[in-house]
Amino acid sequence: MIMVYSDSGRYDEVVEVFECMKNNEVKIDEKTLTLHLMNLRRSGEVELAYDFFRLMVAASELDVVSVYSLTVVVSALCCHGESKRVGGGG
Repeated sequence: MIMVYSDSGRYDEVVEVFECMKNNEVKIDEKTLTLHLMNLRRSGEVELAYDFFRLMVAASELDVVSVYSLTVVVSALCCHGESKRVGGGG
């Protein structure tokens, strides 16, 4: 469901589904979340990608953050002139 919404540009719904899955302890595939981050980066939604990544990090019990998802967000920030935020200045 996450990718259906993400591919359709319905990013608010992705957050809702993510939160619902987290709250109901449904297993969330890290690859799916990374692909969503890639969709956000591709569509120029860097701020949304950063915010969604922070949601992923905050949900540490899910273990969904990987070097791949981090790389997607860092790349998006750097490509949009936000390199200071990469170093923790965000």
